[in-house]
Amino acid sequence: MTINTRTILGRGALLALLVSLVSVTASAQTPVLTPAVLTVAPNTSVQSGLTGAPGQFYAVLGSRSGSGVSYGGVDLAVGPDVILLAQGVLDASGHASVHITPPFQGASPERYFVQAVTSPSATFVPLSAGASVVFYNATVAGALPVSASINPNGTIQFATAGVTAQRLGVGRYRINYGNLVATPFLPTVTVASGRLLGINYSPSYVEVTLDVDTFFIISMLQVRP
Repeated sequence: MTINTRTILGRGALLALLVSLVSVTASAQTPVLTPAVLTVAPNTSVQSGLTGAPGQFYAVLGSRSGSGVSYGGVDLAVGPDVILLAQGVLDASGHASVHITPPFQGASPERYFVQAVTSPSATFVPLSAGASVVFYNATVAGALPVSASINPNGTIQFATAGVTAQRLGVGRYRINYGNLVATPFLPTVTVASGRLLGINYSPSYVEVTLDVDTFFIISMLQVRP
């Protein structure tokens, strides 16, 4: 598909380069974007940590949809309205701090999809794409997500108040949410590496099974009576 980049070329030629990629080869280290919160009020900026290979170039992309754009046969987790939210270079320890302001206005949109990409080259060839991060509009009536960012050792990096977590074994984690979720919904799990093998949930906790110990983000719909 063809993407109209006129609205974002003012931030540089980065998006034009991404759109014109013919082939994409993954870099050695997948970038991981870690927002401080996932439920965001309109006109609110969210500080987010970004980790990847030291010294690599990075870009953070945003879209109202989580699919529809691909480069060289590689699907990205953004849609045709993709815009450039931030760009720069990871420091010597492979970290960067970025601020993301989802374009929420009133109750629209309900969600906003963000993805980080990195590359050893300023032309972003080759390209390594991180997992999709979904921001939720805090003004949407009736539902809010319960979410948590879990480190490989089972400790919490960020989480909704009241959520706890523990590592049960290799690739096995339990996330306790108590009575925050009135009606169980299948949670969404985004992993930094490895594969998701299974999800089991009860009225008060969810257990996630992966094939390796890894960082992941979990979101579950919190239903208000």
